[in-house]
Amino acid sequence: MKSEERHKLKTNELADSLVSLREWVKNNASQIVGGVMIIAAIIIAVQWWFNTRVQGTQHNAVNLQQQIMNVERLQWNAVAQAQDPEAEKNAALLTTGYNVQAEVDSLKQLAKKGAKAGLGATALLAEADALRSRLLYSTEPMDAAEKEDILSQTAQIYEQVLKQAPDMAMAVGQAHVGLGLIAEDRGDIEAARQQYEIVISLKDSLLAGTAWPGRAQQRLRVLDDITGPLITFPDAPAPETAEPASGAATPLEEPAAQTTAPPVEPADKTAEPTVPPQTEPVPAQPAQPAEMNEQG
Repeated sequence: MKSEERHKLKTNELADSLVSLREWVKNNASQIVGGVMIIAAIIIAVQWWFNTRVQGTQHNAVNLQQQIMNVERLQWNAVAQAQDPEAEKNAALLTTGYNVQAEVDSLKQLAKKGAKAGLGATALLAEADALRSRLLYSTEPMDAAEKEDILSQTAQIYEQVLKQAPDMAMAVGQAHVGLGLIAEDRGDIEAARQQYEIVISLKDSLLAGTAWPGRAQQRLRVLDDITGPLITFPDAPAPETAEPASGAATPLEEPAAQTTAPPVEPADKTAEPTVPPQTEPVPAQPAQPAEMNEQG
């Protein structure tokens, strides 16, 4: 009996709860509908923000790739113009020159948009490379102050990359190598060597499996060749020439020209032969008798 009573009591409590819930929903229907709409709006807004961010990142990535391709195209054009300045397709470069300022400005904006992502560091690196390329591909003369200004701007960008993406292997390796190249351009060999040694020290950690340690090692070998002692070689001895045997002409001597007498013109057959003058014979005097010689 007690179990049946307890079952009835639980059934009555459940029925009462359902009735109470129905009454509460009926009385608070407007608040419930408003809450559901708010939650749905929040979900839609979050999804829209996420999709917009993804689309913006994709758009920035495409734009970044386009700007990098533009810089490479200008570099190829500059090389082609230098190799064949008379070609018609290179004639425009004689007036426009190597101008990457528009690409640099676009890359700067992309770096600001993606400052908190890897895209920003990549855009900064592309901006630094575009700036420094003016020293290599520009056809306009630059004075020392203008060159130093370009190097200073490029160095600041590389320093910003190291602060913004200290755990990004590609960014760290390229930034340190770039700072080393800038030091080389300034003639500061020791500062360049320090940057390359930093890269090599990270070959087993952050830069493991990347090409940057090998690139830094290659630059160090170049610096060693520049600062090492100058190797000179003695002059090679003159080759000994053997004296030729008497009567034999040496290979270096030209054979004596053969002298030939001028050809004798044939005598004119119609000319009369020359006859030597005839001389009269001298008569022989008779010998005197021996008797006359004895008398005398």
